[in-house]
Amino acid sequence: MLFLMEMCKTVPVTVGHDMDVRISDYQMYLSGERLESFSGIFGWFTGPVTTFIGLIIPILLLKNGFNSNFDVLFIDQVRVKIIAIPLMFDIAGYILMSIPYFFWDYDDDKQNKVMEVLRRREEVTRKQMESGDESTPEENANAVTEEKETAEVMS
Repeated sequence: MLFLMEMCKTVPVTVGHDMDVRISDYQMYLSGERLESFSGIFGWFTGPVTTFIGLIIPILLLKNGFNSNFDVLFIDQVRVKIIAIPLMFDIAGYILMSIPYFFWDYDDDKQNKVMEVLRRREEVTRKQMESGDESTPEENANAVTEEKETAEVMS
């Protein structure tokens, strides 16, 4: 059971690291600013929920007979309930965490196009900073055209 739980947990953790980078790039593409701690704001809302849910397993363990007396672990029927219930909750939680990843449609092609637009924006901004001039209408028109093209690809 422990092997199955760790195997299910590895998928969201591994994929999550890649998705975080792509989400940050896409957020920068949309807003024009890099907000590194943007996703951390969601922790304000999920933190209390996960804390509350984390209290369910100890209550279930207490209900099934596990308390400060460790002698109950020598009773086969109680030991199975004490071990199986938390493992089943963990496996169910990791399976639920994996569901959104199946609907992820932000592939490498879209990521490359977003990165190309970000590189072009960086070049235009660098040229503006070096010249000290305001952007010309032609540059603005090119930037708008590029954003429209990328928006069509993204949809």
